Amino acid sequence: MTRTELIEVEPTRPGGALPEEALLELVVMGPDGIIQVALPPTGTLMVGRSRVSDVQLADDQASRRHASLQLGAVITVEDLGSRNGTWVRGARLAPGAPAPLAPGESIAIGAHTLVLRGATSPQRRVGDESYLRARLDEECARARRQEAPFALLAVRFLDGKIAKGLEILSALLRPSDTLVKLELRDTACALLPGPRPGEAAAILDRTVQQLKERGLRFRPALVCHPTDGNDAAALLERLERAVSVEPRRAEPAGERTQSVQAPEMQAIHAALVRIAPGSISVLILGETGVGKDVLAEQIHRMSPRASGPFLRLNCGALTESLLESELFGHERGAFTGAWQSKPGLLESAQGGTVFLDEIGELPLHLQVKLLQVLETREVLRVGGVRPRAIDVRFLSATNRDLHEEVRRGRFRQDLLFRLEGFAVRVPPLRQRTEEILPLAHTFVAFAARELGRPAPEISPEAERELLALPWPGNIRQLRNTIERAVLLCGGRIEPSHLGRPHDAESRHPATPDPDDEEHRRILAALEQCAGNQTRAAKQLGVARSTLVLRLERYGIARPRR
Repeated sequence: MTRTELIEVEPTRPGGALPEEALLELVVMGPDGIIQVALPPTGTLMVGRSRVSDVQLADDQASRRHASLQLGAVITVEDLGSRNGTWVRGARLAPGAPAPLAPGESIAIGAHTLVLRGATSPQRRVGDESYLRARLDEECARARRQEAPFALLAVRFLDGKIAKGLEILSALLRPSDTLVKLELRDTACALLPGPRPGEAAAILDRTVQQLKERGLRFRPALVCHPTDGNDAAALLERLERAVSVEPRRAEPAGERTQSVQAPEMQAIHAALVRIAPGSISVLILGETGVGKDVLAEQIHRMSPRASGPFLRLNCGALTESLLESELFGHERGAFTGAWQSKPGLLESAQGGTVFLDEIGELPLHLQVKLLQVLETREVLRVGGVRPRAIDVRFLSATNRDLHEEVRRGRFRQDLLFRLEGFAVRVPPLRQRTEEILPLAHTFVAFAARELGRPAPEISPEAERELLALPWPGNIRQLRNTIERAVLLCGGRIEPSHLGRPHDAESRHPATPDPDDEEHRRILAALEQCAGNQTRAAKQLGVARSTLVLRLERYGIARPRR
């Protein structure tokens, strides 16, 4: 539990007075919790490990008399010749040289962070993006020194109610959190020092619940250091992508979006919160397009492995030989085109999580090899003679009935037992009707932003049509339907813009899909070139960048070096 206390501090040396509204406090964050120190208008504050310090830090990295804080019209901090240094704005202070400190800035001492902030203002200060970048630089520097986690929570308000959203977030956040308004339209962001990814996910869940109860429409996102980036630029880029319209085919917006309103989905998420901290294998079942990969990524981010890699492989997207090389890696000369050794997915995920999507498509002889890996936690590369130890967690997903596949001899029962340490079945969208309209409105905003036009409203008649459709393709089909409707409509989506899921197929039953042919050609080229993307692109007669885009479009895992 986080401990929060308010301590009144007497100054050791009085000075001139400041106006009452200028009173400040020092928020001290450490391994044991949070302490709020109410500061006097003037004086000197001693910080250190000694019991006589005004702010005592139970920290072996702090010196007995570590630093002092001079309060007055100008606030300064001075290192008193400490052993491990005092850090401000990502730089170590020279001993005996006072440095100015402004409200909102922080001091890093050992495993503790001390943040100077206003104490008497009823409204939390909302900074701008430049202020956030400065704070992020400080947190990244502190994380490198102390391996201290932190997270960024962003909320984009789709109905433009950013002022109301900031008010709600301000009340929800902890004293140590920083709240800013991003340059991205109607987007608020909070810097959350201290929580690990699982704890940060819990903060996200509470925030989402509160905003829903207030009737706001929004898109939330959470990124964690170092899982999603090691510097301010990478973290902000990942965050802004997450709350913006991002119609990448490798991660379709529909599959990256969850609307947890149906009771069945709430029960699933509650179960995942309980099992995420363990190492048990999880099998996620459900129809195509229900969001199985989103749940897998959430399990990883709530687990102790969140700082490690999360690597996904679609077992149905590669030819058999490429799939074996991608999973287990290969040694140099193992087959034609293997010019150098390459670690496989299982080795590359060391310390993290492997997500095997469409596990039901895995060929039988590879099932044998995967079972051996699960039992021994060792990987033998193709053409190799020495197994390599691995430490990974296995998540898998399929739209097949694996018990029926076992009965038909197409899937190994012993492998199924290993994979379904915990099994969760995601209901289809037609059984989660509470989530159809929230998802539809989200996809409207995505598509409108991509087209650079205002988001059209969905008429009541169109909403009734959306609720009545069976959605055999689930969230993915809903996303495609909404994207087409936004293209076709003016300022309002009507039922005529939605079409019917089977219309195109009934009009052109014998027309071959050109995408299927291109998909096959790409797989064949990759196999002939042993996964080398540059040579495969040359063989296909396209630029390498074009090939990379095609790999993302078809969800084909990019071979690693």
